[in-house]
Amino acid sequence: MKKNYIYLFFCLFWMACSVYKVPLETPIKIKQIYMTNDIAFVNGSHIKYVGSAFLIEHLDKIYACTAKHIVEKSRYIKPPVRTPEVNEGLDAWTVFPRKQEKPIMQLDSLINDEKSDSEWWVFELEKPHKKVQRLKVRTSPVKKGESVFFVGCPYKEKDCVQNIYVGEVSSTTEKMIGIKYEPMVNVAGFSGGPLLDANGELIGLLCQASFDKKKGVHTFIKAENTDYLLEILSD
Repeated sequence: MKKNYIYLFFCLFWMACSVYKVPLETPIKIKQIYMTNDIAFVNGSHIKYVGSAFLIEHLDKIYACTAKHIVEKSRYIKPPVRTPEVNEGLDAWTVFPRKQEKPIMQLDSLINDEKSDSEWWVFELEKPHKKVQRLKVRTSPVKKGESVFFVGCPYKEKDCVQNIYVGEVSSTTEKMIGIKYEPMVNVAGFSGGPLLDANGELIGLLCQASFDKKKGVHTFIKAENTDYLLEILSD
């Protein structure tokens, strides 16, 4: 089985496809992981179907994660909202699978509401839903050559619930993980999604991609590793 390929696996009904087989050499199966965001601020700004989000479980507590640039760099939020202003300025934030919009989960406070150079945003969660998988955070270092996968839905696929994309770690730095994958797609909207290892453990947060204008696809993806996330959770 080739490591570097894409497996487009989606379903039209939430109850019909509650478990997904990941096309890797391991027999791992997952539930629904991918969600998108609906965010409203008290200043009147409102954005929906923006970026990606997912749940994690750590020390018997459940949190929701996404990437901060989906808010801080959004041209639809005026005036701009920065990290230290989120909790005070937030009216409502919900996450849900894009196609069905169910289950809908309400987020509570942003727990890391301080300035940092990290893309991780971690929220408390009012009431998690059992149909959405909670990811375990891996603590061991990621190595070049590892098989990985990530989940998401391209904007052009209107009926997408959750696609699974398989790739390989091509580079690692102190902070970032580089991923190569084939065939390539347009991953706009995947920011804030999880990068997982072959065992389904969380190893990174999708946050950057290189775009080929001629082909209309992203040729290389980067994820921030979990170092900063683990620091937050330990506090």
